[in-house]
Amino acid sequence: MLGAAAGIVWSLAWPGSPAGAYAVVGAAAMLSAAMQAPLTGLAMMLELTGGGFPILIPMIAATVTATVVARYVDGYSTYTARLRAR
Repeated sequence: MLGAAAGIVWSLAWPGSPAGAYAVVGAAAMLSAAMQAPLTGLAMMLELTGGGFPILIPMIAATVTATVVARYVDGYSTYTARLRAR
């Protein structure tokens, strides 16, 4: 939702930019950061959208940034977080 909101604000400043593309970029970044697997998150979002190749470069940038921040804040992914609790 934050990506879509940023897309709407950006489309007001820059008319003609697709607001939905920002939602896809934000979803790819969130998915990759939660799994801490940037390539898997990118591949899944490309498969789910069926044509996200024109926005691949922003997706890569957002995915890498979100994954680095997630690893800095908490070193666990959604898969390894439960291992820490045991």
